[in-house]
Amino acid sequence: MASAAGIGQPVTVAGGTLWAFNGNKGTIYLFTPDGFFVATLFTDNRLGPHWVMPQATRGLLLNGVTHHEEDFFPTLNQTADGRVYLVAGQTHCSIVRVDGLDTLRRLPETTLAVTPEMLQACRDYFLQRDLERVKAEGLDTLSVTLREEAPIVDGTLDDWADAAWVRVGQIFTGGNHAPIQAAVATAGDRLYVALKTPDSRLLENKGDAWQMLFKTGGGLDVMLHTDQHGDQRLLTALVDGKPLAVRYRPKADGAGDPVPFKSPWRTVTMAEVTQVPDVELAGAQGNFEFSVPLAALGLRPTPGLRLRGDIGILRGSSGLTTQRLYWQNKATGLVSDVPGEAELAPQLWGWWKFGTP
Repeated sequence: MASAAGIGQPVTVAGGTLWAFNGNKGTIYLFTPDGFFVATLFTDNRLGPHWVMPQATRGLLLNGVTHHEEDFFPTLNQTADGRVYLVAGQTHCSIVRVDGLDTLRRLPETTLAVTPEMLQACRDYFLQRDLERVKAEGLDTLSVTLREEAPIVDGTLDDWADAAWVRVGQIFTGGNHAPIQAAVATAGDRLYVALKTPDSRLLENKGDAWQMLFKTGGGLDVMLHTDQHGDQRLLTALVDGKPLAVRYRPKADGAGDPVPFKSPWRTVTMAEVTQVPDVELAGAQGNFEFSVPLAALGLRPTPGLRLRGDIGILRGSSGLTTQRLYWQNKATGLVSDVPGEAELAPQLWGWWKFGTP
């Protein structure tokens, strides 16, 4: 966090003009007038020692200290000889000389060519990094319970007392970090998912372009490979209080027109993008329950069956998706690239194992 205005007047040094912006956590930031970051003065109060001066010492080096949280009134000043000073210090109001600004030089303007090959290399790096994690840690297994009695889809989770919960991730809300957990079961001819979250509005989605449901807010994301349908993704959200479920399949024999998801440098194409009917989704105090026909996923569960799969959530704000969290795939920080958000990464999924409790 930072205050809303600069402190003092701009100063002029050999490399050009600078202005200062006061931070909330004991730091001060220097910028050029056209917005380029130059330097940080002092240290974040959560990281560095506080500036305590039982005795004033001329020339004391202050690089490693913080000038306290919420020090609202420092000022940046320049004297006639060109030297730059700060009046700072919440409890002692000291005069601090800022050295080294005369070494600043603006680099000449240049052109940087960014090619699709470079962007692909960046994407491959993040994917490979998570593959190395999977190689070192191994794939986790989600136990899918084959239940005789179906849970009631009402969001209360009363009938999930003995569920095998997995951790999807955690979110920061209400001033605290809170976990998100999921459990999966089947009963009769349906698949059920339970979700424990701290956010009662987590799955809300604008949903105005249903094929792009992953870009317009929150959602429950189920990714699964079955023999009948191959790799697939079922994304379900609450749009105007009603569930909307969209299935994405990279490969689908006999499907209609493929659907491309484009950015300026690449395109990811889905062979099939369809709405899935007969889904149920209900929430209560931040917890959710979801149900979909097994046939919609091409799923025929039997005791001992193992399939590759993942489960996660999307978070949104003001009609935009702002975060993607998954039980297994951790290479999902991207929320500003349509093909990257549409693409499936089955090599990073875990295992779903079906069995009785």
